This record gives sequence, structure tokens and C-alpha cells, in this order.
Amino acid sequence: MHIIVCEDNIVIEKLVGSFLEKKGHHVFCEPDPEAALRLLENNHDIRIVISKWLFKEMRGDAFYRSIKKGRYGRYIYIIALTAADNKAEMLDIFKSGADDYLTKPVDVQEL
Repeated sequence: MHIIVCEDNIVIEKLVGSFLEKKGHHVFCEPDPEAALRLLENNHDIRIVISKWLFKEMRGDAFYRSIKKGRYGRYIYIIALTAADNKAEMLDIFKSGADDYLTKPVDVQEL
């Protein structure tokens, strides 16, 4: 499976990316959400995006909605990485298009 990890924390990016690679997946680590969208457009094998919720450049809701509204010709499954601990924020995450979530600190065994 081809997967984008969109996370600007290098420790989390490496933890998730290396775990998935060891499981046989092809991982693209792209901390910039705009660049990740371009990667989705240009690589039709990508089926999953694992992404943080809050970026410096944009909120996760804008990023997730851009993915869901994109014309990629395939379904993109989104897993949110979040430290959210309240129901209102979790509801925003799912309303924005996330299919699932992992809480930070990430337990890779949950992947």
C-alpha cells in the first residue's frame, strides 16, 4: 500500500513511517500539506493519508476537505493524528473528512 505521512514533527514522522515501511508499505513523508496534495495528484497508487490535525500553514479541516473534494479517481482514507481530548474537536475531525484517528503520542501498534 502507498501511504502519505503528513506530519511536521520529525520524531512522529519517522516513528510512523519506519513502522509502516517495516510492514511492507511504501511511505511518502511529506510535512507540508500543500505538497502532500500535489503528491496525491501525481501518484495514483496512494490510498491512505496519515496526517496531523493542526498545521502551521492550515488547519486539518481545510486539508482533509481538500483531499475529499479532490478528483483523484479513488477513495483516499484519512487517519488523523491528534492530541485532541475533547468530543467537540473529535467531531470536527470527523466532519472534515477523517475516517479514523490516532492519538498522540502515537502507539504504532494501533496502526
